[in-house]
Amino acid sequence: MVHPMGTIAKGFWLKHGHAELLRQAGYHVMVFDLNGFGDSTSTTMDYPLDVLAAGHLLQAEFPELPIAVLGASMGASMSVCAMSHATHPFKAAVIEAAFPTLLHFWSRYPIPKLGIQFSKLLYPKGERSLRPSLAAQNLVGSPEMLLIYGDDDIYTPIKDGKLLFNELQKKTATQFWQVKNAKHTLAYSAQPEQYATKVVSFLDDHLASKTNHSFTQHNAF
Repeated sequence: MVHPMGTIAKGFWLKHGHAELLRQAGYHVMVFDLNGFGDSTSTTMDYPLDVLAAGHLLQAEFPELPIAVLGASMGASMSVCAMSHATHPFKAAVIEAAFPTLLHFWSRYPIPKLGIQFSKLLYPKGERSLRPSLAAQNLVGSPEMLLIYGDDDIYTPIKDGKLLFNELQKKTATQFWQVKNAKHTLAYSAQPEQYATKVVSFLDDHLASKTNHSFTQHNAF
């Protein structure tokens, strides 16, 4: 579970109930802080590598089980970027409120917008590594995707979600769910019953096909 930007970091999943939802559904759950957030020290902006590291750690802990990633906002976007790396372990992904590019998200903020524009000139490789729409074109392994966007989201509006959806569906089976009355990253809060049914059913369907094992124990890490 890859958190959105904010000081609460991995606590987002605990505060809003996502982690417990998946535990109750029988899943092992890993929450962690991206570097520079929560209890994690700041190193670089290579957030997709954080996602990969967490995925590899979980894979090592449960080598017999298929692994999915669930991300929100920045965490969702960096998860898409991580899945363009050849070594990623993810068989399915639930991606909520992901932006197609950094500029799409930060365009309403003059100073960050200027910084991103400079980064495209000064460090184009770094900016490209954090561009989900480009990562979608280079997706590895065709993990099934569920994209979630709220129709009250002003930060990653439906039209931005459709841009990413159009790229992803060229590479893998991708679903798009527009959630009524949902603000940014708050689809579960807006429609808890629908969210639980949609997300758990998606994971059950697409992870069950990747293993012959049946497990009911659930743990959090």
